[in-house]
Amino acid sequence: MTAEHVFGDLLRKSGFNGEVIREIIPGDGAQPIIQKGGPFSKKLPIACLSCSTGWMSKLEEAAMPLLLAMFNAGGASVELDADAQLVLAQWAFKTAAVAAQVTGSDPFPAAHRTEFYNDVEPPKHVHLRIGTASMTNESHGLQLAGYRFEPRVATVSAAGQSVSFPCYRVTFRLINVVFDIVGYVTDDVEMQIEPDEALATELLPLWPPCEPRIWWPPTGSLDASGGLAGLDTAQLVGITTFLPTSES
Repeated sequence: MTAEHVFGDLLRKSGFNGEVIREIIPGDGAQPIIQKGGPFSKKLPIACLSCSTGWMSKLEEAAMPLLLAMFNAGGASVELDADAQLVLAQWAFKTAAVAAQVTGSDPFPAAHRTEFYNDVEPPKHVHLRIGTASMTNESHGLQLAGYRFEPRVATVSAAGQSVSFPCYRVTFRLINVVFDIVGYVTDDVEMQIEPDEALATELLPLWPPCEPRIWWPPTGSLDASGGLAGLDTAQLVGITTFLPTSES
């Protein structure tokens, strides 16, 4: 296995670096892990060489011009057509799956990793949105990036039926760009997942595709809802359809 950058080596090469530290907070309640090094230099030995230098590298190269345009927008709007939206959705999902393994465990659903590897696009049971938030001053200084993976179990009931299944939420921010990813793993239901009504003006849909073009940033900033921390605690609303059970 070869080492894959968590957030992309091109970010470091574009000048987003410095003498900084990383703080990794395990999900099991253990003490935070403090490491020297910026968020854009962290690598994990999780990919084969042909993947890391092949299709994964191509996703990074395609996404970087779009990310840099948003990092440097300075209040201006950045137009994202259908192709750009797909590129960002692909890169964001790849990043979410890689970063989930930063503590040494692997909580990301294997079925979704496999589907992404096969199709090179986010799985069908994933909803991905994009927004904006300011960098924050934390205990160790200005936070360039933040990431959170939260596994959950969803239980839905309707018309006398009830089913539970694994799901997850990933939120991460790079500089001023925020991604919100919600996925669920089941073939029993289809869900249309929406963010809390209060976030309707603060997040734009990337996947599944909804509009031929969108303009980033949204009309509202996630700063108004508490930034990344507020997004982590925001409620989700799902419209559920139970699928018929196939009979042999």
